[in-house]
Amino acid sequence: MLIPTILAWLVLVAATHGTRLNRIVSTNRQLFVDDSGRTRVLRGTNVVAKAFPYIPDTRIDAIPMLSFNKRDVAILALHGTTAIRLGVIWAGVEPTRGQYNSTYLNELKSIVQMCSDAGIY
Repeated sequence: MLIPTILAWLVLVAATHGTRLNRIVSTNRQLFVDDSGRTRVLRGTNVVAKAFPYIPDTRIDAIPMLSFNKRDVAILALHGTTAIRLGVIWAGVEPTRGQYNSTYLNELKSIVQMCSDAGIY
């Protein structure tokens, strides 16, 4: 029983690895339509860190309750997650009026790319 389970998991992981996400081109009538003309039903979760530094810990050895790393993304993809709602906290973007935090923005970009690589919008 264990071997078929492991094989199924490997197939699912391989199927999502490096998947190119189709671009969403329309949100007409409360539907998402991709660039292939397919209606997309997105299933997802929130990824939000409301306390400084306003970004989840992406290190692989991070405390699970405070993290959002490759392991978390793989688990979400395995369970059919197709989207996340990534919290962007303005205090992280602009900690001082007129001064933008490029490190924070780059961390957000990294999370978006990590999810995209797993087939998650």
